[in-house]
Amino acid sequence: QVASTPSALIAFSTTVGESQQQLTLIDPKLRVISVYHVDGDGKIALKSVRRIEWDLKVDNLNNVAPLPQEVRSMVVQQ
Repeated sequence: QVASTPSALIAFSTTVGESQQQLTLIDPKLRVISVYHVDGDGKIALKSVRRIEWDLKVDNLNNVAPLPQEVRSMVVQQ
């Protein structure tokens, strides 16, 4: 499920394992992602937080050939 409103948090919820939910919150204004696990008893555990500002500036990471710049070069040559 996804819930969002302009300039508000974006929330994703998914089932992890048999009795746990994973809640992912994205703050688009601050460019931060937070991940929580909620167990069957309602206990909430913060699993990770990451500022993604710099991640979004990476052109290539863990890609395979042809890389985007190689594809661009092929298209330009045509």
